[in-house]
Amino acid sequence: MSSEQCITKQSSTAHCVGWIAFPQLRCSKSAAVCGVIRIGETVHLLKVIFFFMLCNIAYSEEIQVWPTKADMERIKKIDWNDWGKYGFYDHPCGPIKLITVSELPPPDSENYIEGTEKVYEFNRAGEIINQWAMPVDSYLFAVSHDNIIVRKGNGAISISRSGRITKIIQPPVQAEQYTCPQTIKQMFIQSSFARCSKHTDIKDNKPRYFVYEGVCT
Repeated sequence: MSSEQCITKQSSTAHCVGWIAFPQLRCSKSAAVCGVIRIGETVHLLKVIFFFMLCNIAYSEEIQVWPTKADMERIKKIDWNDWGKYGFYDHPCGPIKLITVSELPPPDSENYIEGTEKVYEFNRAGEIINQWAMPVDSYLFAVSHDNIIVRKGNGAISISRSGRITKIIQPPVQAEQYTCPQTIKQMFIQSSFARCSKHTDIKDNKPRYFVYEGVCT
């Protein structure tokens, strides 16, 4: 049966479904055989759809964040022994909260997750040119174009400029200490943990400059 017949011959629609959906196949003159082809190809198509659904499921990661003001008010009403039931845990620098996220939107995003650490990239003039969010108790591990790679536990996660997160394997790239420009110091004037560092981009070997608050111990 030709493509023209499939398109124009309304009475043969049942015999042509297989051809229209899957151009590499042409239905037999037998309706029964054509039906078997259609069923088999439909099953195959469903498998393909399911595969792409799996591929598009967002990767999620359990991370530590600082409690919000609302969280702190809530913590006051919870017995210390019951903190874990509500996702709160003790930390050298105060309570922390465990949450599961599929992305870490940057501080300049309306979807920024309050309580995540802020990472800023600046130029040599001290102007902020990029920013990311990362989990508490993480540190900048490497830089690759629009992605920062941060250490988390015994592994590493890559965080894109838009906040997409991916678990990766990345050897550490040694950073250099860098003197924070005055404008950057002013941003963190109330923090004792702010650090500036110079990193070499692993993608193009260009120097880049970052500031964030280091791990609190």
